[in-house]
Amino acid sequence: KIVIPILWDDKTLKQFLKEAGEENVKPVDKLTVKPRDVAGKESEVVVLSS
Repeated sequence: KIVIPILWDDKTLKQFLKEAGEENVKPVDKLTVKPRDVAGKESEVVVLSS
């Protein structure tokens, strides 16, 4: 499963990432998802650049 937070500001994003245990997530410009990328993963948080 991939979680992509939307409509966030810096404060709420930091709080969300902390609660999700994903504090070291770097924003990416583009996300391409392939079946092999998600196979066997429990979950992943992806932050898209605005």
